[in-house]
Amino acid sequence: MKSIAWSIARNSGMLGLWRKRHRAAIPILTAHGVWSDDRPGSWTPLWNRHRVEQLETALRVLREHYDFISLDDAIDILEGRQAPREYAMVLTFDDGYLNNYSLALPVLESLNIPASFFVCPGMMENGRRFWIDRLDFAIQHLPAGARSVDVAGQTIDLNATSREQLADAYQALRRRLKSSFHEDFDERVDALADELESRAGCALNTSQPDDDVWAGIMNWSQTEDARQRNTHIGSHTTDHVRLTLVDTEEIKRQLTDSKARIGDRLGSDCVSIAYPNGDHSAAVRQQTREAGYRCGLTCDAGINQIGDDLFALKRINFPSDTSPDKILGIASGFRAAVASAGL
Repeated sequence: MKSIAWSIARNSGMLGLWRKRHRAAIPILTAHGVWSDDRPGSWTPLWNRHRVEQLETALRVLREHYDFISLDDAIDILEGRQAPREYAMVLTFDDGYLNNYSLALPVLESLNIPASFFVCPGMMENGRRFWIDRLDFAIQHLPAGARSVDVAGQTIDLNATSREQLADAYQALRRRLKSSFHEDFDERVDALADELESRAGCALNTSQPDDDVWAGIMNWSQTEDARQRNTHIGSHTTDHVRLTLVDTEEIKRQLTDSKARIGDRLGSDCVSIAYPNGDHSAAVRQQTREAGYRCGLTCDAGINQIGDDLFALKRINFPSDTSPDKILGIASGFRAAVASAGL
């Protein structure tokens, strides 16, 4: 039914009218990990990455209707420093996963599409993996009898009889963590990951190589190579910290330290940041300005207009569908607009 709805939206002219009406706006797409059947790895995560084939298919569809531009050019346009460009679009990748470099970048180069990678210098240097991946790996290796976890008084049952049920339980665990813990969020999730790894008798950091296709993180050499290959490198804070959950001093440290380390290692000023988890506030945005960034990217759904707050730029999740109608409907912001209208 959804495919039919997208086809109706296109054939009725609604989608085309939306795109034409917002041709001066700039959608910014965001993705995270990608994977390929050629590099399956020794384990498979419970949360979805984009297949590299899906990434290429969607980019080819979008390139027929949009002009992919760099984030720097987009900021110049939104600031009024550069003339507007019709049907412009920006592509970003968060977290600095190694597969962005090894799998996504070759596709981007083949299609001549610029992109932005947002990286966490602290995690690049200390080899620590993201908590969502640590939990994912540990959960899948828990022995029978140890498949439940208590989070803020609620027991999350991980005794799934199928992989789909386990993936649902994992999502429920992530939601509970995000809704239950605030100022001490990072400490809590790290402690839980330690506990589950102890129960499982194995850990992602020690069981999988640095070049693990799923959870490996780019190093500085790869990041520098990506920058030289038409990729904008921005900050994702030093340690992937949710900035609305820490005090003023820690916000400042995460902003300034990551900016300085990226600038020093790459030999160019770091001018953009993607807020981890999309978390931002008036105080975070102000500190981002004061730290010397040009823009801050959120996870708020929508498209960006000239004159919008550059430190609260909206983004759209990169479509994983293969239907051209769905790809255009999602990437153009049409679906987000329909959803916000309650339709």
